[in-house]
Amino acid sequence: MSGIAGAIETRTILFDADGRPLIVAAAETGRTVEIARSFAYKLNLANVGGPAYESIDFFCSEKTTCPEHEAEDASEALYRFCRNEVTRAANEVRAKYKQPARKTA
Repeated sequence: MSGIAGAIETRTILFDADGRPLIVAAAETGRTVEIARSFAYKLNLANVGGPAYESIDFFCSEKTTCPEHEAEDASEALYRFCRNEVTRAANEVRAKYKQPARKTA
């Protein structure tokens, strides 16, 4: 076993407020941490013009590994990404039920 400690190269992917990835590459020495964040939402379809007593559950979970000193920013970015993905999916369902009914021939 060698007594030489090498640098650990890490690549951290962060997301902006709109969920677009921001790539930050850095050669870091030190400890890395794994962060997991999730977001869940339940949509009652009757509230958006859908059938009564029916709901849809939305869920997103992401994780990343980053240098310890970037953990707070990475955590917030993962949370925003998950929240934005769930919100986007829920809004697509809302739009579907709020569309006017199509006439049949």
